[in-house]
Amino acid sequence: MPNHYLARLVSTPPDQLKQEERDLLHTWKNAIYQDVIHTTQKTYDWLLMFKDKQNMPNLLRALRRRDLPTIAQAVQSSPRFYTLCENCGLFDVEPLLWDMVRSDRQEAQAGRL
Repeated sequence: MPNHYLARLVSTPPDQLKQEERDLLHTWKNAIYQDVIHTTQKTYDWLLMFKDKQNMPNLLRALRRRDLPTIAQAVQSSPRFYTLCENCGLFDVEPLLWDMVRSDRQEAQAGRL
């Protein structure tokens, strides 16, 4: 499926999409979230991604609930989790998450100057 089509689906308000487009977007988002959850649950990957292993249940809950502020905090605390989200396409299906992460990175870089 072409990326420009998926980008259009994500950027179009749900009430302006046809039912089959909403279903496709829902299926796409579910698959990406499941991929991120599955990869995050692997103990080896988790140990490499985060120093604080106590937060794993919170992150998994946030991913299942699609709690973007909590996911954004995890992304900002771990370069490996950032890469995972980027590679799995989570930023593509959740532009708001990408905006949250990008704005915090820009603020951090501005504070260093």
